[in-house]
Amino acid sequence: MAIKPSHLNPQLFIWCKANLRYLLLFFVLSSGVLASRLTIQFNTFIELMGQKYGPARAAVARNWQSMLVQTQNKPEQQQILIVNDFFARNLRYQTDI
Repeated sequence: MAIKPSHLNPQLFIWCKANLRYLLLFFVLSSGVLASRLTIQFNTFIELMGQKYGPARAAVARNWQSMLVQTQNKPEQQQILIVNDFFARNLRYQTDI
C-alpha cells in the first residue's frame, strides 16, 4: 500500500521541507565516506558567514568547526547525537512560505 500525500502529517512535511538543506548537510557530514572527502575552508566560511549574516552566525560557524573537530574520534552513534543536538540548538524553525 502506497502512502498518499494526504496521509502525511502536514506539520512534519512542512518541517522537512523547511529544513531539507540542513538534513542533507547532516547526512553528508555523518557519512564516513563523504565526510572524509569533504574539505571546508573554515576561515573563508566563517568570514563569509560574518559578512552575510553578522557576527552571531559567524560564532555559530566557529562552534560548528569546533564541534566537528571534537567529535571526529567518537563512535558514529555519538557523533550523530552531537550533530543533531548542535543543529537543534542553533537553527530556528522557519517556513519557506
